[in-house]
Amino acid sequence: MEPTDKKEYEIAYLAKTEEDAAHIVTLVRAEGEVKEERAASRLKLAYPIEKEIEALFGVMKVMLEPAFAKRLEDTFRMDKRVLRSMIITTDATSKKGEMNRGEPSVPRTSRPSEQKSMPLSNEALEKTIEEILQ
Repeated sequence: MEPTDKKEYEIAYLAKTEEDAAHIVTLVRAEGEVKEERAASRLKLAYPIEKEIEALFGVMKVMLEPAFAKRLEDTFRMDKRVLRSMIITTDATSKKGEMNRGEPSVPRTSRPSEQKSMPLSNEALEKTIEEILQ
């Protein structure tokens, strides 16, 4: 495949140990180009996963062929060293070269119920009703 066939992906994972995290990075580097990588950090889990209450959380941005991304996802699912993983394509609207830091990618808009409307006078309301009925 041509290098132009590669797409940008963001990979997030939870691993049991530092060796497991290193194994995950090795799997990714086997066929992908790591653009950005944050050091895996230990965190306490909200609930136990496979009887683990702490895990290493790592995130990396990589260039991969789509077929390899699918195989990598399947490998992560079957590998006991990977507690959880997620592979997503990066959004074209995100800042180039910067990982998503948890900000929403779509700006929030107000709901229709929150929009302010002008109160109608009785005359204007009657005129509007007559126009609708005609």
